[in-house]
Amino acid sequence: MNWLLLIQKLNELDKSVYEYILLYADPAWLRTICHFLVKSSHAAPVFILFFMIYFYKNRRAAFVLLICTLLLLGISEMTASILKDIFARHRPAYQMGIYISQGGYSFPSAHALNTMAFAVFWAYRFPSFSAFLYIFSITIGIARMMANYHFPGDIIFGWLTGYLVGHGFIFFYKLAGKNQLIKVLAND
Repeated sequence: MNWLLLIQKLNELDKSVYEYILLYADPAWLRTICHFLVKSSHAAPVFILFFMIYFYKNRRAAFVLLICTLLLLGISEMTASILKDIFARHRPAYQMGIYISQGGYSFPSAHALNTMAFAVFWAYRFPSFSAFLYIFSITIGIARMMANYHFPGDIIFGWLTGYLVGHGFIFFYKLAGKNQLIKVLAND
């Protein structure tokens, strides 16, 4: 089987799963919750509060965490953007003729990729919060699909890519720590 045929079959399967969820597993109350969750401004206060508390306890470490988090999110967003341009897959509503969106491509989900990369890095830094961080990423991914922004494959590939980006970032974070750069700044 050649790659093009395999991709076509996976795309058809992805659409079938999405249509099934849309038709049979989509109660109105869940859609309302998902539309609420997809707004990043609703989750931001929790992380801002956490960061402020952390900043109060250790300013240098908080500053390094902020810089690393912004760098990580920049890398993960750039990765998503490059992959979206390569695959050029339109969003579900566009493909199904519901509406034509100016919102760009859907594969992979940048929200799933970014939140998973964020969860991996922050779980490394704060292991006691890892369950919350991974649940947050999974919830955002599912909410993006249920709000009609992504097919299931967009979300799954976004999570997998975000997981790899997060671990790659940790590798370089540790490497920088071995060179004493982060340890000096963070006072760890």
